[in-house]
Amino acid sequence: MRFLLAFFIGFFPLLADAQLVDLEISGPAFDVMDLAGLRRPVEYPVTFSVNDFETKPWMKEFEWVIVVNKATTGDDRQSLRIYRNQVLVDASTIEQDLYSESASLSWHLKDFPKRVWEHGVFKISTGREEFEAKGEHGAQRDNYTITPSGYFVPQYFVRKHKSEAYSNQSCGGKARTVTEERVVGRWPNQRVVRTTRTIQPVKCVYMEDVIFFNGGIALHKAISGTEPVLGAKASGGCVRMPGAVSAYLYKNLKDAKSVDLPLVKQDGTAAVDSAGNIIRVSRNKSVWGELDARSVLIIVHSTVTQRPVPIPTPRPEF
Repeated sequence: MRFLLAFFIGFFPLLADAQLVDLEISGPAFDVMDLAGLRRPVEYPVTFSVNDFETKPWMKEFEWVIVVNKATTGDDRQSLRIYRNQVLVDASTIEQDLYSESASLSWHLKDFPKRVWEHGVFKISTGREEFEAKGEHGAQRDNYTITPSGYFVPQYFVRKHKSEAYSNQSCGGKARTVTEERVVGRWPNQRVVRTTRTIQPVKCVYMEDVIFFNGGIALHKAISGTEPVLGAKASGGCVRMPGAVSAYLYKNLKDAKSVDLPLVKQDGTAAVDSAGNIIRVSRNKSVWGELDARSVLIIVHSTVTQRPVPIPTPRPEF
């Protein structure tokens, strides 16, 4: 009996230490589930360059290619590019599109120049890339705040969506008035004092212009108040975008042409049949159900790039 007691006393600290091991994904992706049963998102170490349109000619079948770089350092850190028929969409194109649409969309252009890194490169915020316990950053449950890397297609479009991960179940509703009573004084001079206070409802966290592409991970408009943080990782896993960019993408991608398109795997390759022919699909299945295949490809990578520093032209000597 004493032997068994000594065994368990020594065993449980080892088990507790095992729970603290940080499982990191490097190289090929694999599925990881920690001891709490929480599944870490699968990632693939994909890259992107404009040359991919030539080396992967099937990519040209997608009218829209959205490229997200979730790197936290380098000149292209926390950036998003939009290619339409292999041509980079710049800020002026987005401005013209929203202005011509209606006043209801053009208001998104406020402060838009502040949300642009450079020509055709927009500031975003991807996941904090860490384990987040319930209660941190307002999280309603344990979660990995990871924006998974890989190739994806849209799974579900919704104009406004309540974040279940960051919204309390009792959020929303109307303010309510509560009256409380308490007895003060000593007998026989006791009296009842009534006080009234107003309880404000807990605010729900809503995402707008939402394009889900990997389960609960989506492209969406930066939540009000988080715009100044764009350009640094800050989200719970989604890709936050400037309002002008999210409005432009939601408007155009939701109605993008639906045709038979290559079945793209997360590792950045097109699925092929036994004869080596690319498999094409007209509908995509996901946890959201089925959606007509849109001519849209979303690429998430993490590539640190440094542009060469220009060499100043020497002054002529006289």
